[in-house]
Amino acid sequence: MPQLKSKAVRELSLDDLEARIEEYRKEYLRLQTLSKRGTLNKESGKVARVRRVIAMLETIKTEKRRESS
Repeated sequence: MPQLKSKAVRELSLDDLEARIEEYRKEYLRLQTLSKRGTLNKESGKVARVRRVIAMLETIKTEKRRESS
């Protein structure tokens, strides 16, 4: 999955944010499964990167909801 920039993400609508969050959650589950099996190198840092992106998306979603109410 490509690296997201917060500036570009802030331009998305709430529905698009929800869709992106869902995509990244699925990717996170897939990476966790691979990690537990031992087929993913822990040094790659993919799991942590995906977690950070999910956190960023959730934060921006919360900010947008506060702005709209």
